Formats: sequence, structure tokens, C-alpha cells
Amino acid sequence: MQRWERSTVAKILHSAVLCGVFTFLLLATLSTPILGWSYLTVEGNGSTVSLGTFGWCRAGGKAGDFCSGGKVGYDVQQAVLLTFPEKSGTTVRGWYNAASNGLLGVPIGCGLAGIAALASIMGKSAFAVIWATIFGILTCLIATGNLILNVLLFGGLKRELVAGGVTSASYGKAYYFVLIGCAVSTASPLMVALDCCAGRVKRWRHKGDYNKLETSGNSARDSTYRTSAYELPIFDAGQNNVTVSTILAMLPTTFSASIVVDQSESLSAYNVRNIKILLGTDDWSLPYDVLRCAKRSSAAQT
Repeated sequence: MQRWERSTVAKILHSAVLCGVFTFLLLATLSTPILGWSYLTVEGNGSTVSLGTFGWCRAGGKAGDFCSGGKVGYDVQQAVLLTFPEKSGTTVRGWYNAASNGLLGVPIGCGLAGIAALASIMGKSAFAVIWATIFGILTCLIATGNLILNVLLFGGLKRELVAGGVTSASYGKAYYFVLIGCAVSTASPLMVALDCCAGRVKRWRHKGDYNKLETSGNSARDSTYRTSAYELPIFDAGQNNVTVSTILAMLPTTFSASIVVDQSESLSAYNVRNIKILLGTDDWSLPYDVLRCAKRSSAAQT
């Protein structure tokens, strides 16, 4: 059976998609307080607060500039408290503090996308594609979960902050990085599925052409042996010294023949049927079973 290998174009496209997912999720991971972009930027009471994956930063206001330490999960309520009007008494639900722990899924998805990209780039065999597909599907699932969390966490928080009286609340670049990463990640398993289907259709088409060729060849071959005086001898069970060169000598000189096994190999009557000889013209060739031809020739004689 021919080993399946994906095309170069499919490999490049699949690798590019996985690298794109890795890049977008990496940028989202490196948000505030590591780099300058955020998921949500809140302005109010003279302060600007930016919320990121592993923490938050505040600029301006009476309390001055401040960035929290990088960690998994943080106090969202503390981060946005100073953006509310003074003495408003407005707070946000504690659920957002717990939900911020789920942002750990962004770097996890980033790591899986990186592994999938390496598996896709390093090989074009079916084994490499399987691993790239597995990690690609996991990345897609986690990226989808990250997107849902973003909508629930930052979308809900934005509505509560605006209702509480902050000046403005807007989504930052990290929010859209996760959105784009999720959208791109869905293309990975789809591309693998399409490539596999295309390969299967190609094999079916090739098999159909081969069967069609073999059928036409059988008709021509039967016609040749009905009209030709040449008969191929029968190999009986006691004839154990049949060699490939002997078989080649029995073929009509009008055919160009090549054997697909070692010509020095000695063959018994029981495995002669497995010898395949190629009988061909200038533009086509087909497998030829020596023993079957011999039996057919013998039947014609009787």
C-alpha cells in the first residue's frame, strides 16, 4: 500500500495557520503588566486601568502609577475600584476575581499551538500530521474556551463598569488577539480534513484509472492468446527449479518484459503465481500473472 503523504502546499498552509495561532495567543499572553496592551482599558476618576493576562496596571489619579505583580488570577475589584466616582459605593461582583484564573488558558493554548506548528513544519508524513492535528484540535478547543471566557469576563465587567459611572471602558488589543487566534485555530482541523479527503479522492481516481487500464489490457491479452500459436508451459507441483530467467525466456519476443523480483531467485510451483511481469507498449503497462496465463493457455489447448 502506498504511504500517504500530504502535499507541500497543504504543509505550508497548515504550518502557517498554526504559526499564526501561536503568534496571536503569544501576544495575548504578553499583555499587561508585561507589555503595553490589555484586554480591557477603564478610565474614570482621573485613573486609567489596564487589565491583562497575569495582572493589571494603573496610571494617573491620586494613587499614582502602579502595576500588580505577575501571577495567575488577580483581584479585579481592587484593580478597577479607583476608576469609580468618589464615594459612589459601586463595586463589581467577586465572580470576576475567580474568572481571572481562567486566563491561564491563553498561555496553555499558545504552547499547544507552538507544538502543533513544530510537528507540522518538521515532517510531511502521516505520523507528523496526526500529532499536528491532535495538538491543533486541542488548541482550537482551548482557544474557543478562552474566547468564551473573554466575552463573559471582560464583556460583563465592561457593562457593570459603565453602569457604575466610569468615564469609559473599551476592549484592548489582547482581547482581539484572542478573538483572532480562536478564529484562525478553527482552520487547522478543517484544512487537515480537506487534505485527507483530497488525498482519498486522488487515490480513488488513480485506482479507477488503474482498473480501467487493467480491464482494457486483459481484453487485449485474451485476444492475443486466442489468436497466437504461442503457449506458455504449465508449471506442475514437481517442478521446483523454475527461475525468473526461465520465465522471461518463455515470453513472446514481441513484448518488452521486466520482472519485479530478483532474477536469481529460484521459485517453486506454489509461489510462481506471485511473480508479476510487466508487459507493455510505449504508453501503458499492466501487471501480468504468469501462472494464470499458463492455465488459460492450457485450457485453450484442451
